[in-house]
Amino acid sequence: MMRDEIVAGNNIDINIPIDDFKAFINDFPALLWRIEITRSRIEFLNNHSIGKLGSDAQLFLKNTDFRNKILLSEDAHLLDGFMEAVKEGKTASTVFRVHDRTGSKVWLKLTGATNSCNPKYYYGYLLDVSDTVRVIRSIVDNDMELQTMLEKNSFPALLANAENGSILKVNEKMSSLFGRTPKAMERNKLSELMPRSMNKMIQHIRAEVPFSREWAGKLDYCAERGMITAQTEVQYMMHGDLKLLLIELLNPEIIQKNTNKNNGIDCSKDFSLQKAIEGVESMDDIMHKALESPMIDGKYDGVMFSDVQIRKNKVVVFGAGEPFAIIPKGETFSYKGTIAEDIERYELDHLVVDDTQDSIKPIDWALFIPRGIRSYFAKPYYVRGVLRTVLIVCSTEPGRFSGKEATAFDTFFSPLADAAKTWRRRKRQGK
Repeated sequence: MMRDEIVAGNNIDINIPIDDFKAFINDFPALLWRIEITRSRIEFLNNHSIGKLGSDAQLFLKNTDFRNKILLSEDAHLLDGFMEAVKEGKTASTVFRVHDRTGSKVWLKLTGATNSCNPKYYYGYLLDVSDTVRVIRSIVDNDMELQTMLEKNSFPALLANAENGSILKVNEKMSSLFGRTPKAMERNKLSELMPRSMNKMIQHIRAEVPFSREWAGKLDYCAERGMITAQTEVQYMMHGDLKLLLIELLNPEIIQKNTNKNNGIDCSKDFSLQKAIEGVESMDDIMHKALESPMIDGKYDGVMFSDVQIRKNKVVVFGAGEPFAIIPKGETFSYKGTIAEDIERYELDHLVVDDTQDSIKPIDWALFIPRGIRSYFAKPYYVRGVLRTVLIVCSTEPGRFSGKEATAFDTFFSPLADAAKTWRRRKRQGK
C-alpha cells in the first residue's frame, strides 16, 4: 500500500487518498471517538463542536460527575444502558437529553460498535439530533391532530389523499360501519370502498373538489355487512403540504345485505366473472376477462395464473394487465424458487409480498420486478390434495395487500380456479 493512500476494506474496492480520508474524519458532522475497553481510556478522532456544548461534549464522555450534572435524571438509565453495552463490546445506540451552557435542552445521540479488526477498541460518535427530534415531533403532532379531528366527528369519516385517492386515516365510526380495522382500511384507496359503478363519480369528485372546495351527494359503498348508501359530504383541505379530502357519511343505510358471511359482498350488480369466462377456452383470454372484475378494475394492475407442475419441476404462467403486456403466453419457469414452492413448503393458505424489492425469491427478480410489480397477493388451489393452481393479484405499488385476509379475493379467485380445471381437462383431451 502506498503511503499516501488508504485501501478500503473488502466490501468497497476503492483507494482513498490519505488527505481526503483525514478531511473526512475532521469534517464529519459528529464527535468521533474510540474507547480502549481494557484500559477504560477514551480518545477523540476529531474536534467536532456540538452546538452550545462546545468542548463540554468531550468532557461529557470523559467525566462521570460532569455527565451527571448536565444529563436529565429521567434519561440517565438510557445512557447507563449504552455504557454497559460498551463494556460488553455490543453494538448499541441511544438518544437522551442534556442541558447546554445556557440551560437549554439538547437532544444527543450516541452510537457505537466494536472494531471488527481489533476488538479491544470500541468506536462511535456523539451527535446533536435536536433538529431531527423537532421534525419527528412535527410529524407525530400532525398525525395526532388529524386523528383527533376525525374522532371528534359525529359521523363515520375518513381522510384521503386528494392526489392519489389513498386512505390516510379513518375514525372508529367509519371502521365499525365497514366492519374492518382502521389499519386494514388505511391500506386501501377510495375506489376500493365502492362498487364499480361509483368509479367515475369518485374520479370526478377528486378532480373538482380542489376548485369547488366541497361536494355533497349520495354515494354507494361496499361494507362487510352489505352495500351501503349514504349522503356524503366531501371537503377539500390543506394540512401542511398534504392535500386532503375529508369524507363524511351522513345517515348510512344498508341497501343490499351480505348473504356470504365468509367472503363479503360482491358490490357489482352488472358483472359476473363466472359468466364472463363461461365458454372461454384460452387461458390468456380468461385472464384478460378477469381484469374486468370490479374487484380488480381500476384498483390493481395485473392478475396472473400459475399452472403448477411439481413432478415436471415447472410452473407455466399466464398474466394480464399493463405490466404483463409483453409477457409470452404460457411462459415457463422452474418450480424451484417460485411462489408455489414457498406455499407448498410452508403450507401457506395465502402469500402476501409487501415489496418485491426486499424479496430473495428468484421468481420475484425474474418475473415481477422487471415488470414493475412491487406487491402481490397469491392464493393456492389444490386438485386431489396436490397443488396445481396459484392465482395472483399484482400491484405496482408496495404494501397494497398488507393486512388482507386469506379469503380477501375468494369471490374473484374461485371461478378462475374452476376455469383452470376445465382448461386442463381440455388440454388433456387435445382440444
